[in-house]
Amino acid sequence: RICSFKTGISGYAYDEQGQGVENARVLLYRSEDRKLLYEGKTDADGRYRIVVPGESRQYELRLVKAPYRSCEIYGINVDSEQLAAYQTPVYFLPRGGAATDYRLRLGDALHYNESRSGMQTVIASAINLREGINNRTGTIVATAKADASGEADVQLKPGVYTVELIASGYETVYDTLVARQNGETEREFFAAPTVGSGQVSIVLTWGAVPADLDSHLFTQRGTETSHVWFGSKEDSFGNDLDVDDTSSYGPETVTIKQFSAEDYYKYCVFDFTNGVRENTQSYELSNSGATVQV
Repeated sequence: RICSFKTGISGYAYDEQGQGVENARVLLYRSEDRKLLYEGKTDADGRYRIVVPGESRQYELRLVKAPYRSCEIYGINVDSEQLAAYQTPVYFLPRGGAATDYRLRLGDALHYNESRSGMQTVIASAINLREGINNRTGTIVATAKADASGEADVQLKPGVYTVELIASGYETVYDTLVARQNGETEREFFAAPTVGSGQVSIVLTWGAVPADLDSHLFTQRGTETSHVWFGSKEDSFGNDLDVDDTSSYGPETVTIKQFSAEDYYKYCVFDFTNGVRENTQSYELSNSGATVQV
């Protein structure tokens, strides 16, 4: 008798006001040949969950709801160790809306500026935008060029975009930008300096609310364990919490100085702003737009 392990692909679809969208079509494709494998719908909260085999495979999702623009999620990787593959939320935005000016800039995820009021500015050599979420190789629909101050301007119609920021000496950044009328028109992204052999950089960013999210890295090596956090910024293995932000947006940057496949690592994000309050329940972490780049 053969038991087949299964996992799930889960996420939410929202409208421009952040309310869940019910009965949106959810189409699941196999990445290698775009073969349609499944079609379902979101529930009353805008949530979807698709059960798939627990084996290494890559998928794509397309979410459709008239009369809005459809949105695609690319590069969904599933393997046998996942209980669920949670996806970046999709936003349904109106078709044919007026373009809005956006100002983008890139910061150093590791080094503060001279006044320590923020991070050092990085001059991006290329800023490319593609439609959809995690779209790293598709058609470029807009580009932006950074000026001497590191800022770049671009016009975007309402939609969900993948932003690619490239800078010499830094890891390439891919992040999601939701372009909507009456939304934020300025975004700062953060790039980790190119890591050395055997090193791993983990960069956490989020929105204006909550003010303070915290990074926690747990490492187990044999019988020895360690915990890197704001209360203990360096462990016995040399792993560091290099940057600890407490006033919205981030970054918070953790560096694994010598990654080992024999060690066990667990990285967690904690909502410090709300988590230390007694008898309270908060959804601010879920709605913070928190992104972890490894």
